[in-house]
Amino acid sequence: MRGILGAICCATLPAVAAHGVDAQSVRPSPATRGGAVNATAVSAPPNAPAQVVLSDGAIVLRYNGATIFTGSLSATRGTPRVRQLVDTSGGRITQVVSWVSGAGRYALRGTVRAAGEAFAVEADPREDGVPIVRHSVGPSHNLLNRAVYARDRDWLLSVDFPASARLTPVVHGDSSAHELVAEGYEITLRFRPRFYQRHRALAHYEPWTFRPWTGAVQGWTSWFAFKDKVTEEDIQRAADVMASQLKPYGYDVLQIDDGFQQNPISVPDHWLTTNAKFPGGLSELQAYIAGRGLTPGLWTNTAFHDSAWAAGHPQYFIRGADGKPSRGNWVGYVMDGSAATMRDLVLPVYKELRRQGWRYYKVDALRHTRYEGFNSHAGYFTQRKLDRERVFRDFVQQIRATIGRESFLLASWGPRPELIGIIDATRLGDAP
Repeated sequence: MRGILGAICCATLPAVAAHGVDAQSVRPSPATRGGAVNATAVSAPPNAPAQVVLSDGAIVLRYNGATIFTGSLSATRGTPRVRQLVDTSGGRITQVVSWVSGAGRYALRGTVRAAGEAFAVEADPREDGVPIVRHSVGPSHNLLNRAVYARDRDWLLSVDFPASARLTPVVHGDSSAHELVAEGYEITLRFRPRFYQRHRALAHYEPWTFRPWTGAVQGWTSWFAFKDKVTEEDIQRAADVMASQLKPYGYDVLQIDDGFQQNPISVPDHWLTTNAKFPGGLSELQAYIAGRGLTPGLWTNTAFHDSAWAAGHPQYFIRGADGKPSRGNWVGYVMDGSAATMRDLVLPVYKELRRQGWRYYKVDALRHTRYEGFNSHAGYFTQRKLDRERVFRDFVQQIRATIGRESFLLASWGPRPELIGIIDATRLGDAP
């Protein structure tokens, strides 16, 4: 079968993770597999400190109209001194509430409350600690956890060293509540709103506007088995094998990679009208895959390699001083992301693929469009007073809007922080 099972591709749920964080699957409403949140129902949380209420050893933290922590302090002797600090440097809010003992050790016991998308994490690096990203299925019970991160509101509540800390998800809970026990001669609670957006510099991160894809995304890609020599028959046989042998184990995405399209990669017709190796066309193949209970997936690319067409239509491309279309490594002639370019060259491909029923899209060469394309021709954007990061983000946002939030969008390749909130995952390393 020429290595029909040559590669099993697992595109996992994208998790925004800090140093040593436990990244775990979250479970939004079953009706959403990933998508925009109703903007009228969910407003942006404030970049502001929490309200602190202290009374007779008790503490309450309220943020954005909700109580996020209630607790009480117990001491073997003496009364700890309380200190509060709010730092707003650089637009990053760091709020500290600290108890310092004048005598013995003491303990802070309480409950951290958030929405169901919160989870316990180790958010700050330990001295001489190993920088790793931990994963868990379901609520994390790792003893290294010292914080609770609320994904949907992007806030973090943590306990500073050297106090000991233990966070325990509430039994039978849904990650909305964690019991906290912290002990030591000094205990410090640290609250950081807009944690990833401001403290980790992910400027476009607005998790209250979208929900991550639920569940695992697993399947097979044609690339490692067939490269660009793949044929329609190969895909049909692979679909048959997947449906009978792999789908029962959750592998339900079949993604056709490079090799179905006409070359050179260029105008919409070269994507939508297949080459001779795929005589039935994309619509028929989509029906074959979907008819076996699989999710049809397709490779696409933001490159443009037709030199004659580009020379005859320079208005769609970044242009040099001579007015001719400019080239970039891996992307060929660099499409400029303008309204006309998106309307005539890019979006017709995705509009038709969505109409046919394709539901998994690998969008390749985005890294090269960003760097070898836009960044390498920064002067083009500067002369036109355009923000090239904004143009790039809008380029992909329009693809997202065209395929819909119900479709999975895999960006390729490498981390793409400027696309957070638009894409569902990225290809890392050599995995498709």
